[in-house]
Amino acid sequence: MIRLTRRGGRSGASATLGRSPRRSRQYLSRGMVTVELAVSLIAAALVVVASCWVVGLVVVEDACRTTAAQVARQVARGDTESARQAERNAPTGAKVSTSTSGGWVTVTVRVDRSLGRIGPVHLRGQARSPMEPGQS
Repeated sequence: MIRLTRRGGRSGASATLGRSPRRSRQYLSRGMVTVELAVSLIAAALVVVASCWVVGLVVVEDACRTTAAQVARQVARGDTESARQAERNAPTGAKVSTSTSGGWVTVTVRVDRSLGRIGPVHLRGQARSPMEPGQS
């Protein structure tokens, strides 16, 4: 003969064979920990990838600013060969534009970056330098 007993001390608990309602809730919630861990690991991985991408964007923008400053300095001195060499140091795919007006050289370096379907992000570095005496 099988005897059904009520365990767990709760008045609304149903009687089961050999398992208390409290223990079966613990058994069912064990799978939730696995799901929560998997979701949190995926979220953490996405945060790490996005953070690395943002750091990469900052590095590329700094390279644009550095290139613009070097090119502006060389053009202001009248050293076109060094200016062309500085342009070759620009980030991959960058467009360098130079303009002169009012005794100042303005150089702008632009580049677009994207991460899969995110983007493009437009990055720009700009520098101005006064023309050296005797340069036009």
